[in-house]
Amino acid sequence: MAIVIEVESEIQATVDRVWTVIAAFERYGRWHPTREIIGPAEPNARLTIRVGPDPAQRWEAPARLTVFEPGRRMTIQTGGGLFGRVFETVLLEPVTQGTRLVLIAVVPFWTGWINGGRQRYESEARELYQQVGKALAVEAGRSPPCQRAGLGGNRGRL
Repeated sequence: MAIVIEVESEIQATVDRVWTVIAAFERYGRWHPTREIIGPAEPNARLTIRVGPDPAQRWEAPARLTVFEPGRRMTIQTGGGLFGRVFETVLLEPVTQGTRLVLIAVVPFWTGWINGGRQRYESEARELYQQVGKALAVEAGRSPPCQRAGLGGNRGRL
């Protein structure tokens, strides 16, 4: 059994522009409030995710980019074994005013229990994903256009 959290938002930027920001892992921590990603934005890449609200005290977790469809979606998997796996997916869809961003997390059921209860955990996770959508919208509007990430080998540390 798992907890599924899904949050949608619209960004006034093209899908290509939003994808460029998302797949530039070396700059992820610049706009994401609680994450950094170390590793290449390419299919089946092994990554390190740094997590936590304070960049100086983030903990690291090994991860893998299990789905990578440039300009459309990607899924990062962390965890495994006895503790279960966490899957975080980013979906992008073109809409009239720009891009629909859909953030989906699938986490083990016990995640809610160890984080103050399922209802509290889900509420906090939705709030965080709303913050991520807003921060991504700002970054997509601010950053200069660059090579479409994920198609040309943008690699690096965030």
